[in-house]
Amino acid sequence: MKTILIPSEFSRVLFIAFVVIMAISCKKDNETETENILPVLSTAEVTDITKNTAICGGAITFDGGYTITAKGVVWNTEDNPTISNNKTNDGTGAGGFISNMTEFINTQTM
Repeated sequence: MKTILIPSEFSRVLFIAFVVIMAISCKKDNETETENILPVLSTAEVTDITKNTAICGGAITFDGGYTITAKGVVWNTEDNPTISNNKTNDGTGAGGFISNMTEFINTQTM
């Protein structure tokens, strides 16, 4: 049996994925600065959901003084996706991005 994510699970996974990718994809431009200002990320609604694909994205509206080295979405068919799982690479720097996600089917559950 193949398992797919339903939209409610999908939204939760995407939110976690955005937080994870943003936390590990940023490095401070000025290492001597002691004040921590986090980047600001907004997420877009997941659209065009099929059993194999979906479109999502977001925007980094403030970089917090960090160099944004990667932006995109990570996902997995299990909880707590990481950058070791499926991911998109939608550029660097602040600004908007669109992620075309694929491979939703969990081929390990049969």
